[in-house]
Amino acid sequence: MCSGLCQPEDFQPRDPTQDYIFPPELMRIAEETKQRTLVFNGERTTWISPVALQELLGLKAKYPKAPLVVGNTSIGLDVKKLDVCYPIILYPPRVPDLHIVYRVQNGIVIGAATNLAQLRDILLNIVPELPVEKTKIYHTLLKQLRTLAGEQIRNLAVGFPDDCCSQTEIPSRPFLPSQ
Repeated sequence: MCSGLCQPEDFQPRDPTQDYIFPPELMRIAEETKQRTLVFNGERTTWISPVALQELLGLKAKYPKAPLVVGNTSIGLDVKKLDVCYPIILYPPRVPDLHIVYRVQNGIVIGAATNLAQLRDILLNIVPELPVEKTKIYHTLLKQLRTLAGEQIRNLAVGFPDDCCSQTEIPSRPFLPSQ
C-alpha cells in the first residue's frame, strides 16, 4: 500500500549488519520526564500529570473539582456528549502507588491505575495458587476481560475509577454481570 507521498524504490536498502538506533536524546528525555510532574496547558484545559501520591493529593486538595482521568471513558463522554469543560484535569497513572498489587488474607489489593491487561495477567497468575472456592469472582472477571474491548484498549483502560467512581451523568456499563 503506497499513498504516493514517497517512492519505496528510492529508499536505501536495509543493511542487515546494522542495528536500528533509537535516538539517545529521546531516551534521555523520556527518563527525565518520568521523574517530574508534567503540565500541559491548552486553551480551555490544563492537564497535570504528577509522579507522587502526596503531590496528587495536594493537587486534588487545591483543585477539588478536577477529575482524575485514568481510563478517560467517562470524562471523554462528558466532554464529547455533554459539552462539559474541565479547566483542570489530573492524570495520575504515572504515580507508582496507584499500580500496587498484593494479596491480603481475604483477597487482592489492586491499584486504581492498573489497566485491564495488567489485571488479567495478575489474575491469571494468582488464580492457580488459590483454592477453587476462593476464585469464583476472579474467574468471572477473567471471563469478562476476554470479551471486553480489544488488546489495545485493555492496555490503557482501567475498570475501577472510571466505571465505579465517576460522577458522569451518562450511565456506564456494569463491569461485572449481576449474580
